[in-house]
Amino acid sequence: MSWQAIFAMLLLTLAYGAIIAGLVWLLRRVGAPARWAVLLGFLTFGIGSGLIAAWAWPYDSCVLPNLWAVLLGDALYGLSSEHLGDIAAFRVPWVYPVLGAVLYGALGLGVQALANWQRAGPVAESDGQSVQART
Repeated sequence: MSWQAIFAMLLLTLAYGAIIAGLVWLLRRVGAPARWAVLLGFLTFGIGSGLIAAWAWPYDSCVLPNLWAVLLGDALYGLSSEHLGDIAAFRVPWVYPVLGAVLYGALGLGVQALANWQRAGPVAESDGQSVQART
């Protein structure tokens, strides 16, 4: 793989990150809870860009909206047709929105878990006494 291809992949990934950050910001402005905004932003991007890639599928530019879901979708289609036969659920381009949702949903879940953990702060050490609720 040439350095130009790697550079283009890096630029597309950075553009995807900027779009996702914009979606998260927009969701927070609309009133989405902070504990879910990152995950919703990632899922929205994954599903939306997967649908755009599926819509633009016969053209070479279908890779641009969601590079990673298209590459994984093509690989999944090749593996499934080789080992399982021609299954409708794994056909190109129908697999792009599904893989976009799964890929970016899993990534968003991880980032959201880190954000929630960071927001909660460190857990204070206990001196062995239990905490009781006041009535």
